[in-house]
Amino acid sequence: MFQPHITIKPAEQLTEAESKAYAGLSKIVWPHNPDVTPPEIAPEDAASRPGRIVAFIEKEGAIVSEAEGFARVIVPENGAPMRILALASVCTHPDHRHKGLSQKAVKAVLKRVDDGEFPVALWHTGVPEFYEKMGARIVGNRFTNSRHPTDPEKCPFWDKFVMIYPSNANWPDSGIDLNGLGY
Repeated sequence: MFQPHITIKPAEQLTEAESKAYAGLSKIVWPHNPDVTPPEIAPEDAASRPGRIVAFIEKEGAIVSEAEGFARVIVPENGAPMRILALASVCTHPDHRHKGLSQKAVKAVLKRVDDGEFPVALWHTGVPEFYEKMGARIVGNRFTNSRHPTDPEKCPFWDKFVMIYPSNANWPDSGIDLNGLGY
């Protein structure tokens, strides 16, 4: 029986094989569709995703579930900048879903909030129920990106729901400048 083991490490410490496997799982879960314009997304580099850690579960040398987190500074309207944890790239191979693997990977990333490194985590999703079970909640803020070269008022997120963790975090009611591309 498969006993999942989670690996957590800074992205810059991934081996070449781990980097390829990590990117490969994302391509399986979110394949490129030439008929659809892909979302504008923050590059997976140290400048765009500082302090990036990845959490993944392998089976027989293949990554079957993954999540990542990195620092992002957002700016609430009429408020001070906030350093938050951005949760991104949460996915599980279709053959390994409904086994608690993504939950394990997400919890490993959100531990940075639980440990006090960040006051809150922020992300977008199409499956809020999954995250609500872990103590997250949906927020209704208007999100913008003041750094966008042509449309700073456009929402940088593309999924329907934006969420924070923990659900009881002190979170502003105002609009939020994501201060960069979505993730």
